[in-house]
Amino acid sequence: MKKNYKCINSFTLKMIAIITMVIDHVGAVLFPMNMIFRYIGRISFPLFVFLLVEGSIYTSKIRKYELRMFLFALIS
Repeated sequence: MKKNYKCINSFTLKMIAIITMVIDHVGAVLFPMNMIFRYIGRISFPLFVFLLVEGSIYTSKIRKYELRMFLFALIS
């Protein structure tokens, strides 16, 4: 009997991280005294770090990947 497992892919993780980061930023600007928005937003950083490490593990050209990440950091 085959079991159907639904996995979370990298796109889903990115969307969760983006949504929680937006919640964090909205809470910081509109509701600075309500910390629940800030707590929700703290989920985004570990997700982005996980995706960054996953990207570096599965790339074939690590230097090119690091250069892209560095240029994106400069633009940001």
